[in-house]
Amino acid sequence: MPNFRWRQIELATIIPLLLGTGFLLFAVNAPIAPFLNLDFELGVRGAPYAWFVGGSGFDFSLDTKVFQSGTQSLRIQNINAPTGTLGVANQQFPIDLVRGKHVHIGGWIRTADVRDGAAAMWWRVDGASGTISLDNSPPPGPAPGTKEWTRYEFDRDVSPTASAVFWGVFLRGSGTAWFDNIEIAIDGVPVEQAQPPFIGEPTEDQLQWIRNNAIRISGANPGQGWADLTALKELIGNARIVALGEATHGTSEFFHMKHRILEFLANEMGFTIFSIEANMPEAYRVNDYVLNGQGDARKLLKGMYFWTWNTQEVLDMMYWMRDFNTSGGHIEFTGFDMQIPTVAMQIVRDFATANDAGALSAVTRAITLTNNVTSPSTGNFGFATGTFPLRDAAGKQVRYSGYIKTTGVTQGFAGLWWRVDGRNGVLAFDNMSNRGATGTRDWTRYEINLPVSSDATNINFGALHTGDGTVWFDALTVELDGEPYMNSDRFDFDFESPTPLGFSTGGNGYQVRLDNQTAYSGKQSLRMQFLGTVNTTTAASAASAWKDVIDRFESSRTQYLEKGLSTRDIDWAIQNARIARQAMQLQANQIPRDASMAANVDWILQQSPEAKVVLWAHNGHVNRQPGAMGSFLAGRYGKDYLPIEFAFHEGRYNAINAAGLGANDASPSFPGSAEYVFHRTGIPQFILDLRKISPNYPASTWMLGPTYFRNIGAVALDGFAPRNNLPSYSDAVIFFDRSSPSTLLP
Repeated sequence: MPNFRWRQIELATIIPLLLGTGFLLFAVNAPIAPFLNLDFELGVRGAPYAWFVGGSGFDFSLDTKVFQSGTQSLRIQNINAPTGTLGVANQQFPIDLVRGKHVHIGGWIRTADVRDGAAAMWWRVDGASGTISLDNSPPPGPAPGTKEWTRYEFDRDVSPTASAVFWGVFLRGSGTAWFDNIEIAIDGVPVEQAQPPFIGEPTEDQLQWIRNNAIRISGANPGQGWADLTALKELIGNARIVALGEATHGTSEFFHMKHRILEFLANEMGFTIFSIEANMPEAYRVNDYVLNGQGDARKLLKGMYFWTWNTQEVLDMMYWMRDFNTSGGHIEFTGFDMQIPTVAMQIVRDFATANDAGALSAVTRAITLTNNVTSPSTGNFGFATGTFPLRDAAGKQVRYSGYIKTTGVTQGFAGLWWRVDGRNGVLAFDNMSNRGATGTRDWTRYEINLPVSSDATNINFGALHTGDGTVWFDALTVELDGEPYMNSDRFDFDFESPTPLGFSTGGNGYQVRLDNQTAYSGKQSLRMQFLGTVNTTTAASAASAWKDVIDRFESSRTQYLEKGLSTRDIDWAIQNARIARQAMQLQANQIPRDASMAANVDWILQQSPEAKVVLWAHNGHVNRQPGAMGSFLAGRYGKDYLPIEFAFHEGRYNAINAAGLGANDASPSFPGSAEYVFHRTGIPQFILDLRKISPNYPASTWMLGPTYFRNIGAVALDGFAPRNNLPSYSDAVIFFDRSSPSTLLP
């Protein structure tokens, strides 16, 4: 058996970060790619621009003393990396440039004391069903040890059916490796790169262009009128959907400003619907409060599940909406998310019980299947479960990874899972339900990253197989705050023991056992095989059952109307069945969340064909990049859809960290990021219409090229990532120089 396995560079958890970078392509004779920084000459904050680097225990830096050409190279050094792991720098290559074509890749590598591993370039081509081809140069062989600069190269015919190409360089094993001067040719023609971004202090012309075009706002706090917002009338124009993003889920200024804009749009521009990134039926219960005063506002807000919205800022906005409606205005509170089917299922059951006893069997079946999918206690999946030592992980960030191989998984998925419990329920949970292993695929590395609260009371983790076919698991690793966790007396993460040490295994309808014929490393792995002896519940079968319910309701519409039911009540029952179906389609990897959220926004608008709506969601949902909710809405509504993103320079924000939910310090923006240029204008808060950017105004064109832009979700992180062409993402940006954490409610 060789000393290492090259399939390790599948990099399933690192490379997805590159999706949605918005590369701008040009049609010319020579293939022109975005700026790829192939010679590593451009750095930002000590890291190579346009490259994503990662690998626990490895140090990545730009070396100005050792290089093959130019003035610096990329250096990857093993500091204390766990055995068998990789230090990787990677990119996603524009697929349209290479699909169906011949590619030649060459580059220079130098090594020092690299033992038990390798340093190489790699190129991976993916298709709809997994990896199509994987190349490494140099190919597998003896460890290079210490070797001067050497040029390596390889060729690849990229499949016409390719859907993505990921590539880069890596170090595996001890020692240090340097990489430099990479060249790529497509069908014999060298690739030309677009111009690099300007990394440095903005020019006075660039700053002045923003100052001249910025809509200066007096502040974020609502209730101060909107004299400073009147310019929004021209910016928004006749748009029917105004989508307000946020660069974090926990910035007070963002929430207050959205409230202010909602006040303005409701009073001055005739907007009558507000819709938030929250589960639809739960949000509509809030609507009963803002329209009719029904219910307790605090309890209804908390009933939308997510801490992100359970804030004083959102509660104050709800109070304003209620006051606005009681004073003669009209504004509705709705939601468009669909991740939790519980309330939707109850609404459907109540409708069938009251109006269609003949549909109850189909509804009951759909609910039963859904509950089996969402309730692990049913046992209708193969599993391995371990209890992790609480004292070792409490208050730390966990990275749990491992390798999975699949054969014939046409329903459900296979994945790792990790759950952290607290006194009042689940604090953190991930079972890879929206990114698990499916189909037939060779060994691929998967990863879970979760914070473990210092208040945690229990931790369970393991592996699971929810569908058909056969799945193997091997080479599991756990890192706590970046340090490898080792306890061979308690766990055998490589499954080399006579039994799966540290794990209980089982599953109704599954055979779970060690396999000495198939392994990623060592001599055996853990295999989970679906035997097909029971009617196994899967998310796909639950989604199909909900389709039957929807069809039943739709076909019975005439009978319902004859009974005196309103069209509104019928549509609401059908839509809640759709919500339940969408939740199951998400778990089955059939339809992504953003596509379903866009469909729900469309449904909201269909109920009020003349209405205009304000959306509230994260930047990553409202923007127009492929796969985002905004891309689907922009495709359907065109210029009637107007996304506005939010940004900030520095400050604090709420998010989940290793200690739990709380305030976090944000990294200040830096030269090379859009936020830094905005900061340097000296304007504390403003709105910028990105549609005014034009080659006719050279001082604005830097925003048409590559730059860094920050987005942070529910988990604390740095958040900065490359973007190309800011106006392709959104029509405007609202900038605040400082961020303050939102006010969380109990």
